[in-house]
Amino acid sequence: MVAAGRLGHDPERRFPWGERARRGVPVGVETCGHWDWSAVQGIIEQLDFIFYDIKCIDAELHRQITGQGNDLILDNLHRLAQIRRTQTIISVPVVPGVNSRRQGLEGIAAIGRSLGIRAVRLLPYHSLGAEKYRELGRTYQLDHVHAPSRENLEDIMAGFVAQDLDCRIE
Repeated sequence: MVAAGRLGHDPERRFPWGERARRGVPVGVETCGHWDWSAVQGIIEQLDFIFYDIKCIDAELHRQITGQGNDLILDNLHRLAQIRRTQTIISVPVVPGVNSRRQGLEGIAAIGRSLGIRAVRLLPYHSLGAEKYRELGRTYQLDHVHAPSRENLEDIMAGFVAQDLDCRIE
């Protein structure tokens, strides 16, 4: 498997997966979906899988936690589902106290279900990047947050499964 991130970062870049794909190596991306659709559409059509991050549905909460709205991200997810529904897996970074509330998670499930996207992966929050922030002289804003418990993750997974979505914890 080859994964290439930053899908919209450099849309003119030629991704080096053509030869790998011809050899049968699955090729995909993990993306936040914040890119110009016209710049990446041709790339998307070549992918075997797309891990598509949805941090939350609520636009204001999304703006608070990421610094930007999520209209473009959700618009691109709708477009993606029209042409690559079965190759798209929604990735949900689970951050306790930030985006782990039932209402928000149900919103993510509802969007996935309505678009025909059947797969979800839960990405439990971890603080592995905290030290890097300190090394860079930056303040790590989530020092107070702890990883979700296995029980909490299994409850969240059960909620997605109850909505008839395939879900796994990674």
